Amino acid sequence: ALQPRIRLLGELFAELQAILPRHVSDARQCGFIAACDVWQDAAGGVPFDWREQTGAKICLAARKHGLLTRPVRDTIVLMPPLCTSEDELRHAVRALERAMADVFSASR
Repeated sequence: ALQPRIRLLGELFAELQAILPRHVSDARQCGFIAACDVWQDAAGGVPFDWREQTGAKICLAARKHGLLTRPVRDTIVLMPPLCTSEDELRHAVRALERAMADVFSASR
């Protein structure tokens, strides 16, 4: 059944935002599609300069952690196939977390 995996995806994105609150905001979901925005300072409403292509850098870094995804500017979108397992969802969001940590630490 898909419903448990839909719930898990939402929980994982909420955790991602909780783990990286300075840079991740507006974790949201529509069915089996989830997204979040990345900011230089989420609490202060300070975006990354669009010319830095931070979302693209995160998606490139995610490849090193086994995840292929793409950004919409500084919005990271995850749209897994319907056959994705719970373990694969956990791996995907963990890869995003690691990629974000890589990019955010490099941008300091």
